[in-house]
Amino acid sequence: MTALPRRLPGALRFALAVVAILALMEAGAWLSVGGVKRLPAFFADTPDQGYYSLAPGRYRYWHRSRRVTVTIGEDARRIVPAAPTEAEREIWLIGDSQVFGWGLDDAETVAARLQTYLGADYRIVNAGVPGYGPMTYVRVLETAPREADRIVFFTETNDGQDAFSSAPFGKPHCGILTVPGGVGAALPCRVMNSQLFSLIIDIRNAMAPQRLSPSLNCNPGLRSSSAVIRSRIDAVERRIAASRAASGATGGATGGAALTATIPWDARIAPRRLKIYLPTLEAADCAWDFPDAAGLVAAFAAAQDKDALFQKNDHHLSAAGADFVAKHLARAVRNGSAGAGAAENGGHPAEQEERRAQQQADDMLANDLGP
Repeated sequence: MTALPRRLPGALRFALAVVAILALMEAGAWLSVGGVKRLPAFFADTPDQGYYSLAPGRYRYWHRSRRVTVTIGEDARRIVPAAPTEAEREIWLIGDSQVFGWGLDDAETVAARLQTYLGADYRIVNAGVPGYGPMTYVRVLETAPREADRIVFFTETNDGQDAFSSAPFGKPHCGILTVPGGVGAALPCRVMNSQLFSLIIDIRNAMAPQRLSPSLNCNPGLRSSSAVIRSRIDAVERRIAASRAASGATGGATGGAALTATIPWDARIAPRRLKIYLPTLEAADCAWDFPDAAGLVAAFAAAQDKDALFQKNDHHLSAAGADFVAKHLARAVRNGSAGAGAAENGGHPAEQEERRAQQQADDMLANDLGP
């Protein structure tokens, strides 16, 4: 009978020591953040609908040294805490991470604040999903109940880039939104959901912050691309107007109304923020505007403390910014202008020679989205 070795081989002892050290570091990382994750993991892959959605559940994670609570309902939408189950009026807020409330608690989102201002006669639905773009907004718009009012938000900072594709670019992996083909998309879930991996990402971002490009419509180096995207945005707006007409809305804040609103590029409103974008521009000289029948861009431009409306070194709305947007929209709804003329007030009057290009954009959008 062969005797068992009294000592483990050196390589095995080294491997066990490394595992033990990593386990201690992981435990320490968890304790340092109170058992809360560092990366949001509430995304779900839904290939049957052609784009990802949100996974129901309650999530807590750290966002820029701030603990955030996100609750996704069984309908795969972020909850609006004070929303009644039924109400005389229902308003859907459709958009990307700005509407979702990136970096904000459930009670701090635009939808939650609008619900507070409008009260129990209204039911606000948060249909915002991080990473969605203009083409996906149209898909979500057309899933809303016909009798519901709908406010479609454009995010000036990145919706120009997002309009290049008919579907969201990111893909969920282990609940986390990743870049297809990137390193994260190939890692095991145990690694993706570890605190050490999240800590490495935080350190990398701190040492080499990722700088976004300026808003496409305000980037002088991309005028040709900007012109193409403008035609697509105009086509999206006409689709929104057509949805409003099909619902039978006749103007005013009536059931089935559709309104456009734009969250402006933060550096356009607060020029000191130009330095966090690459290339760094001397000024925000925008060639055209996103649809904004709600007049949000003008409201932001007239605000007192513009910088406070956005998160620090981040284009997303702060809690104060979300509240600012909600107050503005609540006034519009109360005044009966929330559904007034999305087609008349929200877009760019087409010149005669541009009509063919617009028709081509409409045809392209129809091919992307279906009838």
